Amino acid sequence: MLVLPTGQILFDDRLGPQTIVIYTQKGQQNPSWVPQVTTVPTSLTAGGTFTVSGTQLNGLTQGAAFGDDWQMATNYPLVRIINTASGNVVYARTFGMTSMSVTPRQASSAQFTLPSTIQNGPSTLEVVASGFASSPISVTVSAGVNPPATTTTTTTTTIRHPPPKRMTIVCVKAKKTKKVTAVRPTCPSGYKLRK
Repeated sequence: MLVLPTGQILFDDRLGPQTIVIYTQKGQQNPSWVPQVTTVPTSLTAGGTFTVSGTQLNGLTQGAAFGDDWQMATNYPLVRIINTASGNVVYARTFGMTSMSVTPRQASSAQFTLPSTIQNGPSTLEVVASGFASSPISVTVSAGVNPPATTTTTTTTTIRHPPPKRMTIVCVKAKKTKKVTAVRPTCPSGYKLRK
């Protein structure tokens, strides 16, 4: 079993290539599970190395394990950049993590290097840990690849990131309750999340 960046689980029951299955869980994630980015540069250069800092960048689980045979750890941050114009998704190489802890709200940082072939222009950056993505941060990529100026017939594969799902939480304050629906819902001031 391997936790994918989408939050799905890739499962291979060892009976051959026809028995690989992807499991998609129903329901919604708890907003407290996602990584929180506190600092990252908003001007990025293709081929450059940068630092991202925040809390819970390593997720809340080490991933999947099967006995003493396979250990598929996913407690490391993935840096995902999505080009605003084209929707192209690129994952940067991450390394140099200051922590691999899965303790809730653990502060850490990591370095990431953009590929030199990344597309220029306005983009969003997310940190993904164990399938949970941080809130998107607006960035601009330069010194990379410009889209072609003319239309040509080529075959390309574009991975489109699905739009974030909205979720509803219930907040309480004394005897009052309030429902909040958003991509990353938070309780209003004075209210607490109903557990």
